[in-house]
Amino acid sequence: MCRDGSRNSLFVQRIPADVREKAVGNPLAIQLGDGFVFVTPSASAQAVRFSLRSSDPTEIKTRQAVAAAFLEGVWGALRNDAPTKLSDKQATALASELYRVWADSEGRPEHCHGARARSWLESGLTKLKMSWKPIGKPSSLCGKRSAKLMTPSA
Repeated sequence: MCRDGSRNSLFVQRIPADVREKAVGNPLAIQLGDGFVFVTPSASAQAVRFSLRSSDPTEIKTRQAVAAAFLEGVWGALRNDAPTKLSDKQATALASELYRVWADSEGRPEHCHGARARSWLESGLTKLKMSWKPIGKPSSLCGKRSAKLMTPSA
């Protein structure tokens, strides 16, 4: 599917009715080639829709498969009320987006912040569910100190 006036294809996937309420306001970082697309479904959204930023048929198929697989994982996690597993790239992309919103708002009075940026930041911070578990002590690096490294639990 292409948007009028564009050669680039569009990704469209319906939001399942059983998870629509949970999906609203949840920021999604969908991998697209070397970058990410950030989508936050609204209350009136019937589908997740974004440009695949390519007109090459092979690239389009690859990007559609990656996006569809990611969204299936999100819908499954919302159905099971479980956190979505994020790759290192996805976690870094979300963290950088949160940082940009925070850094842009530094030094501004509260009423000057963009409502969309503020709501995205608040929903991202409150809805980002990651549990961490210790994996060991890097005693050779820390000497007598015992610092525990943390990683996302599976």
